[in-house]
Amino acid sequence: MTFNSYPFLFGFLPVTLAGYWALRRWKLHTVWLLGMSLVFYAAAGVGYLALLVVMTGGTYAAGRFLLTGERNGRRKAGLAVVLANLLVLMFFKYAGLLAAPLGSDALQQVALPLGISFYTFNLVSYGLDVYRRLIPAERSLMRFAATITFFPTILSGPLTRYAEMRGQQDTVQYDGALALFTFTLGLAKKVLIADTLAAQVNPLFADPANLGMIAAWAAVLGYAYQLYFDFSGYTDMATGMAYALGFRLPQNFNAPYSARNITEFWQKWHMTLSEWFRAYLFLPLSRTLLRRLPTHPDAVRTMSLVVTMTLTGVWHGSTWGFVL
Repeated sequence: MTFNSYPFLFGFLPVTLAGYWALRRWKLHTVWLLGMSLVFYAAAGVGYLALLVVMTGGTYAAGRFLLTGERNGRRKAGLAVVLANLLVLMFFKYAGLLAAPLGSDALQQVALPLGISFYTFNLVSYGLDVYRRLIPAERSLMRFAATITFFPTILSGPLTRYAEMRGQQDTVQYDGALALFTFTLGLAKKVLIADTLAAQVNPLFADPANLGMIAAWAAVLGYAYQLYFDFSGYTDMATGMAYALGFRLPQNFNAPYSARNITEFWQKWHMTLSEWFRAYLFLPLSRTLLRRLPTHPDAVRTMSLVVTMTLTGVWHGSTWGFVL
C-alpha cells in the first residue's frame, strides 16, 4: 500500500486522520495511531510484522530495565541488546551478497523486510541516547511502539530522533493548509515527475549495449532526477501526513543538486541519514581514535571519514559495487 495508491489515498489515510482526531479528546489517539501504523505495515509486508514487534519490544525492554541501571555490566548488556538490531539488519540486507561465495541457496532466498533499515536505525539511536543518558528511557510501551512504527516514516524515513517525536505526542501542532500543500507537492513529484522519468529511463538501462553517447547521458541524468523526485516526493508526502497528525519531521532534502561540491551535496541530500552517521558513528569513532592517537588528528579524521562513508555506501546497497 504505497502513498500514491488509491486504497491509501481514499481509504487508509482519511480513516486514520478522522479516527486520530476524533479519539484525541479521550486520550486514545496514541492507541489508534499505533494500531493503524501496524495495519499499514502489515499491508506492506505482513510476513515481517512479527520481526518489527520483536525488535521494538526488545529495544523497549533493554531501555527500560537494563540501560537505566547503575551497574556497568547491566548497562552493557542492554547496549548489546540494542546493537543486536544491527545484526538483524545485516543478516537480511547482506544475506544475498554472501550467498554466492558460500554457495547457499537458502541465503539467496532471504528477502529484505520493508523499512527495516529505517526502523532499525531509529531503534539503535534511541538505545544509544538512553545509554549515554541523553534522554530518559520511555516508560510506556504503547507510546514507544507508536513512535517507532509511525506509519509516515517507517518504510523510507526520514530518520527521527526519539526525543523529538516523543515530545510532540501530547501537543497540538496541526496545520491543515500546510499539510495539504506539502502532501500534494510530494504526490506531484512522485506521480507527475518521477514516474514519468522512470518510464523513459528504465528502457535505456535495460539495453545499455545499444546506447549512444546522447542516450547514455540522458539515462544517467534522467535517473538522477527520477531518484531525487521519487525520494524527496516520498519525504514530502510523509511530512505532509505528519503535519496532518500534529507532528513536525526533520528536513531531509535541501535542493541537493544545487550543491557546489560533494561535501555540500551530502549536507543537502538525505540529511537525516547523514546526521545519523555523523552523530552515532563519525563523532564517537573520532573521539575514540583521538584518545589513542592524540598527536595525529588529521589521520584520525581521515580514518573516521573513510569508515563512515564506506558504511554509508554499504547501507545504500548490498552489492560489491557499493562496497567499492
